[in-house]
Amino acid sequence: GQRTAGGSKEHLRFPHAQPHPRPMGPALAVGPARRHLRPFRHEDWRDLHEYLSDPETVRYEPYETHNEAQCKRIARSRVYDNAFFAICLGNADGKMIGNLYFREEEPRRYELGYIINPAFRRQGFAYEASQALMHYAFHTLGAEEIFAMCCIENSASYRLMERLSMKRQAHHTQYMYFGLRRFGRRIYEDVFEYNITAAEYLLRSCQM
Repeated sequence: GQRTAGGSKEHLRFPHAQPHPRPMGPALAVGPARRHLRPFRHEDWRDLHEYLSDPETVRYEPYETHNEAQCKRIARSRVYDNAFFAICLGNADGKMIGNLYFREEEPRRYELGYIINPAFRRQGFAYEASQALMHYAFHTLGAEEIFAMCCIENSASYRLMERLSMKRQAHHTQYMYFGLRRFGRRIYEDVFEYNITAAEYLLRSCQM
C-alpha cells in the first residue's frame, strides 16, 4: 500500500503490458462523505504524479519516484487495466487522492494493494475504499479469498490489513524489491502476507 498493501506487483507489469479491452468496472460510493471508486482516466496522471513523485510515498512500492511523463504513461496503461481503481473525493469527477490495486491472481483469489496521496493519509480513505471493494468482491464477484502483502517495516500497511480483519498468514524472507539498492544491486526485503476468506468476511459482517 500500496502505501502498499503492500508492495503489490503492479509496476512489475505496467506500463509494459499490452492494453486489453476493460469492462467499465464498478463506480462505488464509499463511506459517509461519498468518496468514489472508479476506473482510471487519462487525465488522472496529474493527481497520480502528486504521490508517485514523493519518495516517502513510494518507499514501500517496488519502484522509485516517477516524473510527469512516466505518470502519463502509467495512467494511460491503467485505463485498459481493470485491476486499478481511482479513489476520488466527493464523486467520480472529484480529485483522485489515491488508488487501489485488485487483481485475480488465481481463480477467485484476489490480491489487494493501496496507495494514498500523503496529503490525505490518516483520514480513513484507504480503509473505506478497501472495505467497499472487499464487499463488492465477496458479494458480487464471488471471491473466495483476498490477500495482501507488505514490507515488514511498513506498520501502517499491516495495521490497515488487521483493521480490515485480515490475518497474518506468512512471513516471506528476502521476497520483494521495494526500490532499495546497494552497490547498484536490488535489495529484496521481507514481507508479511495477510488474507481473509469469504467465510471469515461474512461472519465478521454478521457480527458488526
